[in-house]
Amino acid sequence: MVTGLFRYVYRGGRCCGARILLEVRVVPSEAARDVQRTKRALERRFDVAGFHRVRVHQTGPAQLEVVLPAIREDLVEVVRRILTRQGQLEFRVVHPQSDQVVSNRPPIAGHEYLPASPWWRGPARPPVCLVSGRPAEDLAAQNLRLVTVIKHPVTRQPVVEVELDRPGTKAFARVTQAQLEQRLAMVVDGEVVCAPVIKEAVTQGRFWLQADFSEVEALQMAAALRHPLPRPIRIVAAPGL
Repeated sequence: MVTGLFRYVYRGGRCCGARILLEVRVVPSEAARDVQRTKRALERRFDVAGFHRVRVHQTGPAQLEVVLPAIREDLVEVVRRILTRQGQLEFRVVHPQSDQVVSNRPPIAGHEYLPASPWWRGPARPPVCLVSGRPAEDLAAQNLRLVTVIKHPVTRQPVVEVELDRPGTKAFARVTQAQLEQRLAMVVDGEVVCAPVIKEAVTQGRFWLQADFSEVEALQMAAALRHPLPRPIRIVAAPGL
């Protein structure tokens, strides 16, 4: 398993620490619970990613303050993603003619165009993918039992490994069995991260998100998936970040 970001945070050139003000888009009747759940998710995300000296405080009915230590300037964007990425993973079936129609993007019933993630691996990253309008199965965040970052045994590139619980394992087996020799898009927060061709049913409840991740980016993605945000948040103020 790849270690956290701690060794990057406290070496080399640093930017100033920061106090970041966040606004949680709560449902009024569930505001108190939503803010506390968001606070816990952010604390766990930073811990998973190796930022062990970050503090998160509630400062208002729907406001949080994140206090960061000094970090390297090249980690600023990673911090932003930890704070704002929802971490919602879905599986969508890729239309068999996706590559042929994406340039004109004609409307096709039951399908929609989703943007390809900047992390899409390969020289021919499409701008969008034509995928099914609804997720292939009702897999939710609670079905993710474990999310870690490992090294690919051949390329030694970081990949995000996801292990599902028992209901999730059964659901994913149904999805992959139904999509043999077809592409299955793995979508995170509305972006297609990868779309492998399914060669056989995946029955062990474990799969990889293989994309053009750096180690830092893979850790950030794993943290987001392992601890998804219950509600969207926005950065209100970030002096020093």
